[in-house]
Amino acid sequence: MPETIRASHSGQPQLSKSKIVLLSILAVVAALLTCGLLQAKHPFFTVSDDYSIGMGASTEARLALKGQQERADRLNAAVTLAVGGALLAGTLAIFAPSNCCSWPLRLLVALPWGAVWGAATGVVGVMAFATLMPTESLPSPAHIGLAQGVAFAMLGGGLGLLYGGFSRNLKTTATAAGIGAVAGALGAIAFPILAGLVMPSQSTVELVPAAALLRPLWLGLPFAAIAVALAGFCPPPGSAACSSDEPPAEEPVTSEQA
Repeated sequence: MPETIRASHSGQPQLSKSKIVLLSILAVVAALLTCGLLQAKHPFFTVSDDYSIGMGASTEARLALKGQQERADRLNAAVTLAVGGALLAGTLAIFAPSNCCSWPLRLLVALPWGAVWGAATGVVGVMAFATLMPTESLPSPAHIGLAQGVAFAMLGGGLGLLYGGFSRNLKTTATAAGIGAVAGALGAIAFPILAGLVMPSQSTVELVPAAALLRPLWLGLPFAAIAVALAGFCPPPGSAACSSDEPPAEEPVTSEQA
């Protein structure tokens, strides 16, 4: 498969814009496929009827119900982002500019990596919402964006580690992780702002939005941001990820050099 980054005639790495566009489209497709699973199966986990409470329930019963609901939320988010993380990681692995191994082998590494990192992101994201949401007032888009940003910064950082890791260069890997984290956070922060503009009546106070119409926007923004940022990332010259199928053009020989 052609590499995303090619060398120009001057020997400097040059981006392929068509590959960046294609990768961003496939990232959105990965988000839509994940949303399709959500539409068909969500919630994957629910609270048992054994924890149902009435008006006069004791404090212990209320705390038990709250604990079970938080557990179900963590598991649902973990499954959702495990699927999404695996799909996005696989897409990035196929297009990663690398000579370390063939793209099928990169794909075999990326799928479980994305799934595990995505599941961890879901758990951390639910914890971020529980920690950052105000208890005495309605959450603002800033609160929601911060919590979403924490979650998708983790996902973007993990996928950046994967993408940069194919270069077999420590500095490249660390830089790609930072770029992925920032891109994921920015895409996630934009979600509650845009959701408030296009669908102001829909709630965004959960990590995984309850409204099905919001989910493509929720996943599509950070997924596309991560894909575009990593595809546009040019590793340092000399790393394996900067290699190209085409050698740089030879400089013309002058009469003095002859």
